[in-house]
Amino acid sequence: MKQEIIDNIDSVLPEIQVKESTSKDSGVYASIARQLEFLKKCHEQGLDYRNELNGRKLNFGIIASRNFAGPEEDLEIRISEINSLLING
Repeated sequence: MKQEIIDNIDSVLPEIQVKESTSKDSGVYASIARQLEFLKKCHEQGLDYRNELNGRKLNFGIIASRNFAGPEEDLEIRISEINSLLING
């Protein structure tokens, strides 16, 4: 499960980072990118991301579902998959 989460983040993160640097909505992409980078780091280091959050919440799935439609729908689906893996893992 851990490696599947890392692999999914690795498949989505470069696209998010490109959009962050080229989009007028860069804040949306920046927020998602930072959260995915945090999750990847935690999983690579064997840390429980919930403990590392110190009471804060992840909202990258909500941001993606609210902001991505049309051509970005595939990206939203892939981000939702990461969220599902976290919830069901």
